[in-house]
Amino acid sequence: MPSCPCQGLWVASEVQASLAEKMPDLAQELDLPQRHRFMELLARGFETFVHGLVRATRVSGSSSSSGSMRLGPVAATSDAASATQQADDEAFAEKFARLFLDMGGIFPKLAQVLSMRPDLIKNEKVLRRLRAVQEECRRRPIHEARALAAAESEAFRAGRMRLEDWPEFIHAGSIAQVAPFVRVETDTNNPPQGTAQRVPDGVVKLAFVEALDTMKVDFRLLRSQLRMMERTGKLARDTQARSIGGLSPEHLRLLQEVWSVMVGMEAEVLKEFDLRHEAQCQQHGAFILESLLGPGGGECEWLQVWRDGALQAVLRPAGPQVAGQAQLSWSAAGAGAASQRRGF
Repeated sequence: MPSCPCQGLWVASEVQASLAEKMPDLAQELDLPQRHRFMELLARGFETFVHGLVRATRVSGSSSSSGSMRLGPVAATSDAASATQQADDEAFAEKFARLFLDMGGIFPKLAQVLSMRPDLIKNEKVLRRLRAVQEECRRRPIHEARALAAAESEAFRAGRMRLEDWPEFIHAGSIAQVAPFVRVETDTNNPPQGTAQRVPDGVVKLAFVEALDTMKVDFRLLRSQLRMMERTGKLARDTQARSIGGLSPEHLRLLQEVWSVMVGMEAEVLKEFDLRHEAQCQQHGAFILESLLGPGGGECEWLQVWRDGALQAVLRPAGPQVAGQAQLSWSAAGAGAASQRRGF
């Protein structure tokens, strides 16, 4: 962080000058946060990402002109060549997926979107690898998670509940992070730190405002780049043929198509940060399901199976142990509510 306002202005001017030198046309389209973010993306491999996108949209073994990321040989004609092609595809898929994580912000979400678009991503190994990107996002430190929980919840602020730094239960995505908690009064039931039998009382889903801010900047950046490409057919000047300014029409066409998909999802993606809406939907859904299942829980067996499957899917990021415990807790809560209704 800048230590004084003058240093902050110096950093801002450096960002403006760097982008203006690399891509003067695009620089005129961007506000300062967009410029700073795009310089960050360039440093983290944006150009390699664009070139890799071309290969990812081709069937394995297709030939093409090379870019920053090697596109591999022509389709294999022997077992040895086939094995080489398979290994090359695996290495490419891993490197390509890693770029989404390195760039952060909107890009892990983009990986999730592209993993569901076999019409765009035709390399099967890339398609499979992109499905796992959301599960590999960087986890926030536990002290940041605890600070957010305390700021948002009186139970955590008063010390009645506590987030635990148990890595096996902590999972992060591009939108939110799941962390385990214990009720302090029942914490005596858990074994000491470091033992394998510890079980949380539940999990908390946290969304950080910094992640939301980065997403908003990324969406503005995508819209600005789309306007630039639509208006000029370029992302920057042609004066730097070996840089991002020298992208081929194929690169730009793919970039426009992918950016258009993401920009169209902006409202939906940003709404995922509102966990209150998600909690309300879960509460309403739980009430409806328990009402349909009835006091015994067995009147609609197919619905109970569906409910259990949906619960497993929602809590999958927290691991099978937490999902199984939540399933039992929900069933027990339903049985308790049914007992109360019957006057027990």
